[in-house]
Amino acid sequence: MKEIALPQEDAARKKKARSLRALRKFTGGAMFVLAILAIACLIGVLVVVILTQTGERDPARDTLLYILTGAFAGGAVVLALAAFGTGVLTQRVQEAELDYLERLCGEDCFYVGDGTVAQFGGSELFIRSESEQYKKARIRIPYREVICHSVCTRKAPREKGKWSVVLEVPAHYVQKRGGAPKAFIETDGKERLYRILEERGLRLQGERPPRGAKQADTRFPLTAKLLLPDEKKRRRNLIYIVLSAVLMAAGALVAVFWQEATLVGAIVCVLGGVFLARSIAGFVRAKGMLGLGEAGLYWRESGDAVADKLFLKWEVVCSVGYETAGEKRYLAVVCPFGTYHLPDIEGAYEWIAQMHPELV
Repeated sequence: MKEIALPQEDAARKKKARSLRALRKFTGGAMFVLAILAIACLIGVLVVVILTQTGERDPARDTLLYILTGAFAGGAVVLALAAFGTGVLTQRVQEAELDYLERLCGEDCFYVGDGTVAQFGGSELFIRSESEQYKKARIRIPYREVICHSVCTRKAPREKGKWSVVLEVPAHYVQKRGGAPKAFIETDGKERLYRILEERGLRLQGERPPRGAKQADTRFPLTAKLLLPDEKKRRRNLIYIVLSAVLMAAGALVAVFWQEATLVGAIVCVLGGVFLARSIAGFVRAKGMLGLGEAGLYWRESGDAVADKLFLKWEVVCSVGYETAGEKRYLAVVCPFGTYHLPDIEGAYEWIAQMHPELV
């Protein structure tokens, strides 16, 4: 969504903020409801299909079941598309709301945490609460001690990703004594932030952001794929597979041999099938994967969740080595804006040492 203009009056500004929050909650709730209804329609399709294969043959009954099959199938498709579209709209509304709330704090303010903003003053960076009540209780960091990194977070081996700015500051400003000497504060990359950094004379290090231009979406092939099976998750999913298969078989037997409970048996059979499919998918995905290619390094955590994926270009990697925590050894991938600790998979370090000896 486009940048929302700030009303002149304070009451109008607060009213606009409330309306944006209400819109975000409405679209988020609508997405959830539409997704539930789509799943219900899909289950309805499976139940009706089983009913068509059981019970006495009757032309009127068969016609009704065929109509229900088409209605449920069409409803599942339409509702799933509507849920997806509503999800995209919810994300855009949320981004517009956060940007609006940032500018309520000031045109030079940007969220760096829950209720916390970074404000770029004339000669200092301020870390403070977004609340006016605590505006004066702020951390002051001179610009000479601030390093700005431009970072593109990629969840797949491709060029496209989410841009952000990571502020590197001495740790003693934002945390108690001890620990790492540096702290990293992240905020979303946006044109308003890039413009303010230029006005304050803060140089942005790292990858060059697109600055309004459409980002290319080149895909990067992986030369090597090293797998790390998750035995704990596999054992758990194997148990679920057996239980789901038993539930599915029991439902099928009830639907076929117990005429008074045909519908109940069909529903139980469908639920067992759904659980079985989920368990099989979980068993297959219960492995981590470290991909290595000419462009960079890709890590996918066991379970295939979007949040547990990472792609780093070699150009943003400073060094690769080993670090030990407790009794486990990790592959430490050091970048200017932080260090990533990945599992020590056999062959990974050797591949990197051969292809990029300057990093190890």
